[in-house]
Amino acid sequence: MEASSYTPFGMVSAQQEFQRINDRFFEKLPALNGLMAKVLNRTFSTTNLTERFLATMGHIAHEEFFEILTLSGNGLGIGAMKLLRGFYELVVTMADFVKYPADAEPFLDFHYINQHKAIHHAKNRGQLAMFELSDEQIQQIEANWQSVKSKFNGSWKAGNLSDMADDVDPNLSLLYTSCFLLPTFLAHTTAASVMSRMKINPETDRFGYNPDAQWKVARAALIGAHSLLLQSFGIVNDYFKLGLDSDIHQCASDFQFAW
Repeated sequence: MEASSYTPFGMVSAQQEFQRINDRFFEKLPALNGLMAKVLNRTFSTTNLTERFLATMGHIAHEEFFEILTLSGNGLGIGAMKLLRGFYELVVTMADFVKYPADAEPFLDFHYINQHKAIHHAKNRGQLAMFELSDEQIQQIEANWQSVKSKFNGSWKAGNLSDMADDVDPNLSLLYTSCFLLPTFLAHTTAASVMSRMKINPETDRFGYNPDAQWKVARAALIGAHSLLLQSFGIVNDYFKLGLDSDIHQCASDFQFAW
C-alpha cells in the first residue's frame, strides 16, 4: 500500500485549537526540550540498583509527558488524565528512592510477586502459552516468588501513595489530589467517570452525551504533566549532581509564564 493511501489519524482541528489556547506553553516548549536533552542524553557505568532505576525513570517521565501532550493536544483530556495518574506515581517513587535508596530493593523484589501473579492467573485460565516461557523459566519465577513473598502485604512499600508523597516532598504532596486522586476516578469505572460524560440540555431537559467532557480537562492534564516533568528533572539533577540548577530554575519560570 502506498504511504499516501493511508487514512490520516489525529484530530487536526483539535490540535490547532489546543495550540492557540495554550500558545504560551508552546512558546516555551523548545527550551523544555533543550533541558530534556541535557538531563537524559547521557550514559554512565553503574551497578547501583537505585541509580539504574532513577536514570531509567527519568526517561520514562519524558515519555509520559509526551504521551499526555499528544492526548491533550488532540482533545482527549480524560485519556491524558488517566496517564497523569501513573506519571504522578512514578515521580513520587523517584523522590522516595532519593530519600530512601534502599527502597529500590523491595521495589524490585515486588516485581517477582507481580510476575507470579500473572503466571498464576494465566495458568488458571489455560493461557500460560501466551508468555512463551520454558519450564525452567516458570520454575525460576516460582522460586523468586517463594524467596520474597513473606516480605510483602499488598504492596512493595507500607502505607499508601498519599502518605509517601507527604513524606518525600511537600510539592508532590500538594499535587496529590489534582494529579493522582481525581485522575484515578477517571481511570477506573466509577460513577464520576461515567457522569463526566453526561449532559442535560437545560432548555429541553433532554439527556445526552457530553462531547466537551474530554476537552474540558485537556489543559489541566498538561499542566499537571508539565509540573511533574519539572519535578522529575529536579530529582535526577539533584541525585546525579548534573549542575543544571539554573536551567531548571529557568524552566520553572517558564512554567509560571505558560500557565
